[in-house]
Parts: sequence; C-alpha cells; structure tokens
Amino acid sequence: MNDGSFAAFAVRGGVAATLAGRLSPHVIAGTFWGVAWLLWLTLAQGYRADGSLLLIVAGQALLFVATAAIALLLVAATRSIATALSGAVIVAGSALAYSGASLPIDGAGLFARVWHQVLPLTHYMTLQMDQVLGASAGPFLKAAGTLLLYPLVAGGLGIILIRRDREGR
Repeated sequence: MNDGSFAAFAVRGGVAATLAGRLSPHVIAGTFWGVAWLLWLTLAQGYRADGSLLLIVAGQALLFVATAAIALLLVAATRSIATALSGAVIVAGSALAYSGASLPIDGAGLFARVWHQVLPLTHYMTLQMDQVLGASAGPFLKAAGTLLLYPLVAGGLGIILIRRDREGR
C-alpha cells in the first residue's frame, strides 16, 4: 500500500515506533538549529545566561517534540496533509503573539489567555527566560513537565486516531 496517506506508512510496523522514526529527524534538526542559534548568541555575540545552557537545550528539544506531537495530532485528526498544514499555520502563526514572546498577554481576554496556555512556545519561553535569568530548577521542572504533556496528550491522541484508521474503524 503506497497511496501516500499518513495511515499507509504506519501499516508496515508498529504505529508508535514508525511515527517516532518519522518525526525524529524533524525534532533533531530543529534542536540542532536551536543549539546553533544559542551558541551564536552566547559565544559569538557575547550574550550570557545566568542559568544552564544545557537546560535551555533540553527545553528546545522538548519544544520540538511538543510541536511534532501537535503536528501528528493535526494530521491524524484531519487525515489530510493540506488541512493539517492549514491548522499548523494557525498554531505556529499565532505562537509569537499569544505566547507572550512578542506581545504582553496580561489583561487579554479569555480566548487569548486560554490559547496562550495551549501553545508549547509559551512554556518554552518561560523555561528559556528563567534560565537566562538564573532561576532555580523548580521553574524549569514545571515548564518541562508542561512541555512533556504535549507528546503524551496530543501525540497519544494522534497514535490512537492512526491506529483506529489503520484498523478500519
């Protein structure tokens, strides 16, 4: 079966293992570029972080895993790459504004505050800024724990949907 569908490639092996193999290069590439950017900022431009650069890198990896999990859910739910990409544009396009990275979220309406909490970038930015400012491990663990919910919830739902589609239900 080689019809190009998302469910078709999962037929060959276990769904979770196949998806991990398919998504890992994207997570690795994103993390690599994040590390390159972080090194350029700190080594070449002289910016410094009072916290741990390794925790920032771990946060970047978690951000990309969370993003891959959301992408998986969008593709599995819509069964259409084009529609999933449209959904991804909504998520990614609004991330800078609603994450608090570029615009303040204080005093925003209910929708903006809820969307703010849904976006993985919100939690990564909190993690990153805490590390830049030298915060203790507690805030890191909270943000990292929140980022780990994305592969568990969104990724888990995506796997369930693909398994259901694979089994023809």
